[in-house]
Amino acid sequence: KVTRPWSRVPDRGLVSTLLATGALLTLATYSIEPIVTVYLGRLATPGAPVTLVAGLAMSATALGSALAAPRIGRQTDRIGPRKVLIACLLATSVILFAQACVSTGWQLVGLRLLMGVAVAGILPAITGAIRHATPGEIAGSILALNTSALSIGQVAGPLLGGFIGAHLGLREVFVATGLVTLAGAAIIGGLRRLDRPADGS
Repeated sequence: KVTRPWSRVPDRGLVSTLLATGALLTLATYSIEPIVTVYLGRLATPGAPVTLVAGLAMSATALGSALAAPRIGRQTDRIGPRKVLIACLLATSVILFAQACVSTGWQLVGLRLLMGVAVAGILPAITGAIRHATPGEIAGSILALNTSALSIGQVAGPLLGGFIGAHLGLREVFVATGLVTLAGAAIIGGLRRLDRPADGS
């Protein structure tokens, strides 16, 4: 009899929460995509290179993550994924709220760079925690679900950002997604068993 991989996960509640947290993170990261050029256009002075600054704002997050990921990864190994996830999600929330208050495009670029640093530890910590909570023989299948969850966030983020931007306002996009990551931090904070992940090797 063939058993579905999901039914063999010892703590499906924990893994489900980790999958949802990854989706929320990518949602928050990608929510700016449909509004960034318009947002910067409203901040810019006449003749300012809005398109260039928008490109820098979008790439700054990836640059920040690339620079910070190795260091934060070492911290995850040292203190565990739960503390890193809480700290990074809280920092992401604060930086998202700050992005709603910028007055220049360069401020947004700087904050997106900082956001990249904040999110650098989240996805590796989630992936590592899922791997530890999953038996080795089904790890590939469950990590594939993680990839699907991240993709859902990538789809939902621009849709949510565009909807909020059109109906509530552009600054409200950052506030709403900041609340999303704040909720993620609260949820992870309650997962004390994440401090002692089962060995999935």
